Amino acid sequence: RELRALVDRLQALIDMRQQEMNRLEALDQSPSVSVRDMVKEHVDWLNSQIKKVQSEIDDHIDGNPELKHDAELMESIPGIGKRASSQFLAYIGDVRRFKNAKALAAFIGVTPRQKQSGTSLNGRSCLSRAGHTAARKALFMPGMVAKQHNPVIIAMAQRLEQRGLTPKAIVGASMRKLVHL
Repeated sequence: RELRALVDRLQALIDMRQQEMNRLEALDQSPSVSVRDMVKEHVDWLNSQIKKVQSEIDDHIDGNPELKHDAELMESIPGIGKRASSQFLAYIGDVRRFKNAKALAAFIGVTPRQKQSGTSLNGRSCLSRAGHTAARKALFMPGMVAKQHNPVIIAMAQRLEQRGLTPKAIVGASMRKLVHL
């Protein structure tokens, strides 16, 4: 629970920093120097808070041998970094509670769902999105990175591209493959 609270706080701080950076970009067109300085100070404060929360997350994971072992295993997969592994551990918890990788993929919502309605049985499949939204969101960027750097997922992505899948569908498949790995 503590890890999840820290990960949620980190995400909130990152979102706030992005809002302030957007605001700073909009203020570049404005003559108001004092407001721009206030926003820059707030961005600096947010950066320091992000570093602080990130170090607390690292300390929490390092303080728990089981979490540390799981994080090291996840980070050994090309495409999964420290942030993704901490988010995954926070949102999913102990992956050993799932019977198999299919059950975990279904819990996250990265399993394919066939569209069937009446006589139109040949609709394109899509992600089910019936699972844990935050965990699925945390897997999107690692899925993109793994599509470029993980040899297993690169080969799968090339096969799917030859079969005519859209780029976003290939990312969804790479997310599912990461869950299985």
